[in-house]
Amino acid sequence: MEQEEQQKNAEKIVIDTLFGEIEEYVSKQVDEDENESENLFDTPVNDQSYDLPLVKVLHYKPKILIQKNLTSLVPYLNELSLYETQWGYGKKDEDREIWTIKVMEELSPILNSVKEVCEKEKIIVPKSIYAYMTAVAKGDVLQVYSSNKKELSFELPFQRRADGYSVIDKFVQGEETSVAFMAINMGRSATDIAKTWLMTGHDEQYQYLDGFIKEMIVAMAQFTTDKINKQQCCVGEMLFLGMAKDGNVKVQSALIKELDAAQIDVSFSRNYLMNPEYSALAMVLPK
Repeated sequence: MEQEEQQKNAEKIVIDTLFGEIEEYVSKQVDEDENESENLFDTPVNDQSYDLPLVKVLHYKPKILIQKNLTSLVPYLNELSLYETQWGYGKKDEDREIWTIKVMEELSPILNSVKEVCEKEKIIVPKSIYAYMTAVAKGDVLQVYSSNKKELSFELPFQRRADGYSVIDKFVQGEETSVAFMAINMGRSATDIAKTWLMTGHDEQYQYLDGFIKEMIVAMAQFTTDKINKQQCCVGEMLFLGMAKDGNVKVQSALIKELDAAQIDVSFSRNYLMNPEYSALAMVLPK
């Protein structure tokens, strides 16, 4: 009976893992937009016969998402990036079958353990805040304006690859475009606990925790992108703008202000660093 009641109050999701798809029941999540319809238009979302956007969404009005159940972010977690990039378990020239067995027997249990500790001790509480802003492409630079559309808030320069492609090509030159920007925060306790583990000599545990939190930041950004895509104003892929220590300080400072990211405890310090350490900025590109 208890299991039936839990399933009744949960939703079934399909998680794509390295070993195939599995089904799990997770608690239904509510964000701060729960009273707003996901479909902002009269035309059904699955009707592809229209040009986007259909309506003008409110610009410069930040919205907050809070994800208390980490299991709900698992479908967005890039396990390959976690194992290879963050934890340093690269395949290299290793036989794929042997590497897959290592993942199953060694790394997956570690991931489950880290996730369980983070949930039980509430080490991370993923939050994001996003808003639509007005931007104009000028050459290889995206100019982002303040709410009055007259003052330039900040500029995002994009480099061209050797093949001539640039992210700026996603935008129509000289034309006003609605762009969604976001800030993500894993919670101040994540930074405090990670530093404590590092300073007390728990190097291996710190590495696992640090890598997991960094990949969960990206997962939360992808989750937020899905929410933004459903609103059909800015439909495209997510572009990561950087974490606290590796971003453009001018962009960070201006974007934190425009997003009013202090609402999710993200700030810009006097020593030109975004706080807390496990926070990041991202945007959603036009399709």
